[in-house]
Amino acid sequence: MHIEPRSAWGAVPPKNPPEPWAPGGPIDLVVHWVGGAGTLNINSHDDCPTRIRAIQSYEMSHGYSDIAYNLVCCPHGTVYEARGLAHRGAANGPKTNGTKPSVCLLLNEQDRMTQAMRDRILDLNAWVTPGTIYGHREVNTTTCPGDEV
Repeated sequence: MHIEPRSAWGAVPPKNPPEPWAPGGPIDLVVHWVGGAGTLNINSHDDCPTRIRAIQSYEMSHGYSDIAYNLVCCPHGTVYEARGLAHRGAANGPKTNGTKPSVCLLLNEQDRMTQAMRDRILDLNAWVTPGTIYGHREVNTTTCPGDEV
């Protein structure tokens, strides 16, 4: 399975060195969404890197050292390295950040999950992060990733 590197979406360097996985990690996969009101208005695949940069910028301006997710999946089925799978993420919550990788789907409340996204989640689970697939709300108190996902 191919994962596009951080350079593919124009990532800025993290503010601090990434943290290692806790003992036992990475296992399982926690699925997230952007989750804001409305739609992300992704009209073409060219829009995807811009949306990922916006997530990173927002999160870094709100105290994160980098984008919180390990991976990001766009509606076209492309998986991008966010923090990457070599390092602990910061998106799941303190109980599972150290052991469970996270993937953020580029979806807002009114966007529909695509078949390509479903396929990539299954691919990631089979080839990259074997174990259980969880919705974010199964590991933390949140509505993420919405009912459809």
